Amino acid sequence: MHLVSRFSLLSFLVLFFLSFGGLPVLATDKDAKKAKSSRPAKKDDRSKKGRVRRGAPTDRRVSDYNRKIAEVEKRLEATRRGVKAAGESYKSAYARNRKELEDLKTRYQGSEAAAKKTIDGLRREQDSLEKARGKYRDELKARQDAEARRQRDEARAKAAADSKKKAVKPASRKKTSAKSTTRVRSSSKRAEDPRRAAAAAEAKKKSEARKKAQAVVAAEEKKKRDARRALEAAEAKKKSDVRRKAQAAAAAEEKKKRDARRAAEAAEEKKKRDAHRAAVAAEAKKKAEARKAAIEAAAAEEKKKRDARRAAATAEAKKKAEARRAAIEAAAAEEKKKRDARRAAADAGKKKKSKPR
Repeated sequence: MHLVSRFSLLSFLVLFFLSFGGLPVLATDKDAKKAKSSRPAKKDDRSKKGRVRRGAPTDRRVSDYNRKIAEVEKRLEATRRGVKAAGESYKSAYARNRKELEDLKTRYQGSEAAAKKTIDGLRREQDSLEKARGKYRDELKARQDAEARRQRDEARAKAAADSKKKAVKPASRKKTSAKSTTRVRSSSKRAEDPRRAAAAAEAKKKSEARKKAQAVVAAEEKKKRDARRALEAAEAKKKSDVRRKAQAAAAAEEKKKRDARRAAEAAEEKKKRDAHRAAVAAEAKKKAEARKAAIEAAAAEEKKKRDARRAAATAEAKKKAEARRAAIEAAAAEEKKKRDARRAAADAGKKKKSKPR
């Protein structure tokens, strides 16, 4: 039943194509040969051309869709890579800036600690120098006071010894009468006036000598005080110069250490930055190569799939063409068989009619 229905369907298709091509149903042998030789070949060629024309736009549209989808996927992948690269760049920049800030903070704290340590040391040195200066001043003042006291005592002792040597002891007085007392007083007054004048002159001379001695002592004291002050000033200047030189040397040493530390930190930072850049460049190169390999693999896979689809479509089209050709040939053979049968029946009828009765 299936074969009959299939043959009937194929015969109907053949009749439809033949009727569409203008071929009559009942033809002569010559016409049958022409129909068998030329018409099916032309129909097959036309069917092939139409099939090719019908299949080409479909394949082109599919390839266009595939190309557009691939472009969208590439743009999507590029956008994702851009977002990922921007995120990595932001993270690396944030980490680098944070590390730089931490390094700056560490350097500032180190510099501040060193400055505080230097300031504390200089203050302790200043306090010790001030204490030594006060102690030396107290000792110097005590020595100066002792020296002045000794000189005053020596001057007094010398003045007392001189006055004792030059002083005249008075004679012992006897009790006398009023007359004798009056005479003695008058005579003593006359005798005391030259002595008083001599004593006053001697006292004035001693006072002048004492004043001269005091002036000499004061000049000597002033000379010693000026010498001590000059010595103290020279000593203080010397200590100040030594302290200034020590501070300048400490500052120069601190600057040298700071410059060396900064140079070492800069070199280390440059080394780390170069290493980071090299690592980033290597990672980017590695990712680019992997991405290129993935794209090439995807392209190869897509080409393989496309070739497979094309091969499958070609095989399917060839199979369908062969099936259609076989169906057409079978329909033509069936039609020829029926036509031969009708012709045979017609010939038999003619022969039967032509026989004499």
